Amino acid sequence: MPRKPNKDGYYRASVSLPNGKRIYLRAKTEGELSLEIMRTKVAIERGEITVNGNTKFERWADQWLETYKKQSVVEKSYKLYKANINNHINPFIGRKSLVEIKPVHLQEILNNLAGQSKSHVSKIRMTLMQIFESALDNDMIVKNPARKLDMPDTTSGSHRSITDDERHFILDLTKTHRAGHWILIMLYCGLRPSEAIALLWNDINLRDNIIAVSRSLGNTSTKTDAGIRNIPIPDAITETLENAKRISQSTHVFTQVKSLKPHTDTSMRCMWESFKRELDISMGASVFRNQIISSIVAKDLTPYCLRHTYATDLQRAGVPVNVAKYLLGHTDISVTANIYTHMTDDIRKSALISINQLHDNKTQKVRNG
Repeated sequence: MPRKPNKDGYYRASVSLPNGKRIYLRAKTEGELSLEIMRTKVAIERGEITVNGNTKFERWADQWLETYKKQSVVEKSYKLYKANINNHINPFIGRKSLVEIKPVHLQEILNNLAGQSKSHVSKIRMTLMQIFESALDNDMIVKNPARKLDMPDTTSGSHRSITDDERHFILDLTKTHRAGHWILIMLYCGLRPSEAIALLWNDINLRDNIIAVSRSLGNTSTKTDAGIRNIPIPDAITETLENAKRISQSTHVFTQVKSLKPHTDTSMRCMWESFKRELDISMGASVFRNQIISSIVAKDLTPYCLRHTYATDLQRAGVPVNVAKYLLGHTDISVTANIYTHMTDDIRKSALISINQLHDNKTQKVRNG
């Protein structure tokens, strides 16, 4: 009988172990799941998989990566998981058995990352949570030690909104710089840098003002399934995109200047650095013999600041958090809600006006009643 995917879109199965326990598998397609079942059975027969509480963390982490991540995330995300485990987690608990690991050991890992970016530390904490939750699902432990970990002091870095001054100079520079409409799409439509750079003109429907996001740079899919979405194009950039499409010589929206080939990770970074350098100069940086000797632009200004600005603009516009979650392509609404908690003075004032209007209307109804 053919399998059916769960509500989350994954196909799932389990394989029995010699000790009577079961290891649970999942994959994006039925074919990938069948292949994973076969690989797991072979590994069990060879004695490569022993799932119990005495299993060393580093061994379980390797198995977790192969079973739960390799087939369900893009290669770039898989490599990030692996690097985080090898560089930040295994040095502390890799040789400990799963049953030996306590919350204090995991808190030590996070505390060691104090001062680093909030995004980076959050990903380490999330990885710990997922690894131990899977161990709990497989009856290897009786409690997840990663559930109540505290975040150390971190920096916000790239996950900040641009300032009003930065917005003024950025928008002015987009009129002349080759990165212009890439910057505008991130700022006005909230695409991730790699999602924006991978766009084809067929993805942009200028008649209905919709961008269909379905891929990321270097991959055939977005960061997650939630990343597949349709984004409304604001009037502010419609004419810019129409003009760009009219003179384009490629099916790709963004191409390298000389070769007209699609961008790579390297060429995308070079384009951003070029834009940031010109921005620095336009904001008043001192230049000597074509070298910037006194920079003005903020060091933590990154392309992701544009996406974060889009999120805060949605909040200012009164867009509900569940709608913002879809537009941003977030898997977890808590990620969107975390951005929406960053209140600004104008949001507070707008809320006060709305509350006062509500009470005034109610009072008026009572008087008229």
